Amino acid sequence: YDLFQSQQDVLVELAHLDRDNLRLAHTLFDRPEQALTLVVGGIEIYLPLAGMIDLAAERERLQKELARVEDGLVRSEKLLSNEGFIAKAPAGVVQKERDKLAGLRAQAQKLRERLAMLKA
Repeated sequence: YDLFQSQQDVLVELAHLDRDNLRLAHTLFDRPEQALTLVVGGIEIYLPLAGMIDLAAERERLQKELARVEDGLVRSEKLLSNEGFIAKAPAGVVQKERDKLAGLRAQAQKLRERLAMLKA
């Protein structure tokens, strides 16, 4: 907290923050709704999104992206459940598909978390 307090002018300048709306608090009892949350070390940073972006449009965009990722998940899972593919494809190709599946799962989870944050 003390570091952020002492560097407030630098934060405002570098991050293009509105000095009048910047609030630094040692303890925050009520977390802001519909805010992006970052955790840096033991510090939680909240960036309220309400009024900054069209939340409905952002939710729609994220839902479309999640649907696209979930389609990729279904295709990848189907391919990896095909024993013919596993038996015939080179090991590198199979591993690449497994890595792709893991990446898609992580991406889907992040999108779900972002959607949940915007619905709060």
